[in-house]
Amino acid sequence: MSTTSDRKGKSNAYTRAAQFPNDFDALSETVLMCKFCCHQVDWEKKDTVTGHIDTQKHKQVKFEAGGKAKIQTSLESTMPLQDKKQEMILDFVQMMMEANIPIEKKDKMDAWLKKYVPNAGFIPKAEALRKVYVPKVIEKEKNKIKEKIKDQPLSIVIDSSPDRKARNVVNTIAISGISGEKFLLNTTFLDSVNNVTLFHTIDSVRQDYGIKWVNIDHLVCDSAKYNTALFKSMKTTINPKMRLIRCWAHLLDLISDTWQDAPIFSKVHQVTAKFQSLMNKSSPRKARYIQFLMDKKASSIKCMPTIVLSRWNTWFRAVEYLYYYIDYIKDFIKKEQETQDHSEIVSSLMELFSDQESYYEVKLLVAFAFENAKQFLDIIEVFETSKGITHKAYNLINNLYQNLRFNIHSQDFGDAVNDIIDKLSMNRDYWIKEFRNLYRIAWLRTDGLMKGYEGLDFLKAVRVFDPSQLCHLSKKIDDYKNVFDLSNPNLHKQFETYLNSDVMFEEGEDLVKWWKEFESNCPELATLAIRSLNVPVASVDVERSFSMYRDILTDKRCGLTLSSLNSLCIINYNRNFNDDSDTD
Repeated sequence: MSTTSDRKGKSNAYTRAAQFPNDFDALSETVLMCKFCCHQVDWEKKDTVTGHIDTQKHKQVKFEAGGKAKIQTSLESTMPLQDKKQEMILDFVQMMMEANIPIEKKDKMDAWLKKYVPNAGFIPKAEALRKVYVPKVIEKEKNKIKEKIKDQPLSIVIDSSPDRKARNVVNTIAISGISGEKFLLNTTFLDSVNNVTLFHTIDSVRQDYGIKWVNIDHLVCDSAKYNTALFKSMKTTINPKMRLIRCWAHLLDLISDTWQDAPIFSKVHQVTAKFQSLMNKSSPRKARYIQFLMDKKASSIKCMPTIVLSRWNTWFRAVEYLYYYIDYIKDFIKKEQETQDHSEIVSSLMELFSDQESYYEVKLLVAFAFENAKQFLDIIEVFETSKGITHKAYNLINNLYQNLRFNIHSQDFGDAVNDIIDKLSMNRDYWIKEFRNLYRIAWLRTDGLMKGYEGLDFLKAVRVFDPSQLCHLSKKIDDYKNVFDLSNPNLHKQFETYLNSDVMFEEGEDLVKWWKEFESNCPELATLAIRSLNVPVASVDVERSFSMYRDILTDKRCGLTLSSLNSLCIINYNRNFNDDSDTD
């Protein structure tokens, strides 16, 4: 805290408070607060200050307080007054940032704060809050994170995304191998995204938080080629024990894209794209469609989900909607054309629906996707939960692989498919061949991704820490030495004992919690198990951070500086951590 002496010859709120110590206190160089009236007073002119002292109100309040500063009795005082005021201001700024309220809005709150919040008059103006206190809030937040991750094994999750101003935004998240807590460390803006720029980003963030390279044991990212190059450079030059974990939610999206991109679905694409365009371009038409569904007594009154290319599986959700609503859509389009709408999109949709062969084809393909795409949707939803799935990942992936392979020779693709083929007398042999081919290309994509997945041996081995799977796995400790470092004699002995023991474990129990309770019996093994189970198998956490970023950078706030964006992202993403933090 600066003092009057080190500001000699420099007029500010501190020097003015020193001239009138019985009546005023300085919060900062620009904020002078009356100890009795509990609001700011303009410090720049001495006449203004003495004029306040001479007011009847000030004299009355001071008299009633017996000459004792009012604010000292209204604030809990287990620490110096100045520290308590600083704490209150920092908490106020943090609240504003957590709620994503622009700091400049504070000035519009002044009248309300002074009227209803005791002692709020000493909170500085927005400019001072932004320049002085926002950096302090960020520093405080970073220090908390530093303490949380100090000397802990970490998984670094990193990804990039363009924002509404066409900038490359890179978010870096650290996940503790011990607690499983997740922290957004930094939001960085790059001119170009490649292995070199990402390496420098990680290194800069690492130095900022005091993270040692040796403590980064996993890099989690998508399957972009530059991420592969990034990992290789980090593993070969810095930490040879580092492991690469590809985002399986992203890889599964690549697998499901083999169906979405298949030419056979071209007419389904036409229906989804054109109908979505109709709904988005006209609110009155959307209202008419909703009313139409109500008149037809549809089981659920809702519009088709929006297809977003950057969002996993939104196309399948739209196709699932078509399965239930395509007949409604056909009748609605017909009604629109008959009553008032002769637009090109309505006409083209009506033309497709009027062609019986095309309409039957769309219905059949939609039924196939509805019956068979569930395996993609269900598994991606599991991976999107992020936490507590590491030990399940290999089984989920392998089951999908085996199912895709089996259906290459299948004759049955679901009751809905069979019903449409039979009801509409469609060429069964032709469509069976087409559906088999869809499974074949999906299986080939899965096979290629699994063969090129470096972390698959880890996902396969980590199942050993799930006692419910232990009976199906190898009991030979040598089968795990290539994945886990078992050089510690105590760890080796505990691992071997665990492999050959009958462990009591209930299906569905929290594995990390179970291992923590088991820690007293085998501390080294429990630590290894917890570290392994806390490794993320998808980068969904960083994807969520981009969703948060888009909520911050709205059309009305496009003028935010890069520093402000970074600060807001750090505070907003780590809000849950802040809420759980200890109070001083």
